[in-house]
Amino acid sequence: MHSNWELSDARARRLVTAMPADAQLLLFRTSMIGGSFDRKLAMALGELVPTVPLPGMVLDRLIGPWIEPMRRDRLRVSPLLEGAAHDVFSAAECRAIHCIADTMMRSDILSVLDAGMVMRHALCGEDGTLVAAFAGSVISCDAEMLEMLAPFVGELILFETDTPIFPRDLAASAMLRLAQLLTLPYGSATDAQQCWEALERESGNVKGEALFEGLALSKVLLHPRAGELFPNWIELLLRFDRLTELNEQLAATSRSIQSKADGNPHVSGILFAGQMRNIRTVSGFRELLERLDSETAALRERLFSAYRLGHGDISILVNHGWLKESRTEGFNWEKAASEYAACADIAMRWQNPMLATRCAITQRYATTKMARMLSARLPACSTPSSVSDSISHSPARVPKSIGGNANTHPPCPC
Repeated sequence: MHSNWELSDARARRLVTAMPADAQLLLFRTSMIGGSFDRKLAMALGELVPTVPLPGMVLDRLIGPWIEPMRRDRLRVSPLLEGAAHDVFSAAECRAIHCIADTMMRSDILSVLDAGMVMRHALCGEDGTLVAAFAGSVISCDAEMLEMLAPFVGELILFETDTPIFPRDLAASAMLRLAQLLTLPYGSATDAQQCWEALERESGNVKGEALFEGLALSKVLLHPRAGELFPNWIELLLRFDRLTELNEQLAATSRSIQSKADGNPHVSGILFAGQMRNIRTVSGFRELLERLDSETAALRERLFSAYRLGHGDISILVNHGWLKESRTEGFNWEKAASEYAACADIAMRWQNPMLATRCAITQRYATTKMARMLSARLPACSTPSSVSDSISHSPARVPKSIGGNANTHPPCPC
């Protein structure tokens, strides 16, 4: 494929050739940026060996004819010069110019507008340190910032998952794979799962594999869509929890976490609470409790450490499944009541009265809802006792030790 420079007319070539050598040098260097840039970056390119004397003045002469001013003090080289540097500089000189990634990474603030350009130059410069630094800057972003960043790093999202992204440095490549994974939650579940599988294959190349694994698991589980993208999210969380128990550095990090509210929840509890909105069915909630029923009491204590007595957080965990599922056609209130009764029994075995109480209240609400629906369907001649008889065989029940007066109607657990 020919570059625009190769296809441009002879007149444009003559105009560039007629420039002073220092102007040509700075122009060709800036043409390698591949996007918009600011004055500071152009000046940094002028400082490369061989240096461009008075790069600011040279840049000012180029602005207008060959470098276009844009909004917010951004500049862009004319599209006519796209690919021109590769016809002028040697491969070694091009790699040296790719050090602009280092210049950008050293900035106090890296704009999302420049993120894709920095990654591209770090990879083209074949510098593992820069690749790792870029990956680290992405990994350190919170979920909100990642959402802003994702549209500007499209190339990162498109990297194939069957081969390392940066074979020259496999440790840096694994870090970049994690950065890719953290931007993929804004795509499909299949893409995210394939990326996770690739990360698991490649993470052994990172020094301190256990710490890197803990970092990857925690970053994934902190994302609001983790439960949607990874149906086995609870297994990922249990895996992370085991790491915090076995690895002293991760354990120390966990102990250092301080809650802004009362109490000091375990980091596993914080991650568990962050995923409760991904429980979208009543059966899903029961399956979660049944899975945890096979674990130790100490582990369950860590997972529920973020829920405090007298606060409504535990209600979200218990109620979110039916609040979502009950909006679907044909929702079975009788089955829901039975599921919540089973959950209350599990919570009682755990000696967790807070959880058991919420499950029991929700179970009684489902039973009452079912009774009202049956009453509405019965003929007008039916008596209240006949409605009671029609639900007398319902498996729903309230544990006696926490149920209170069975004749009172519970409040809606919303």
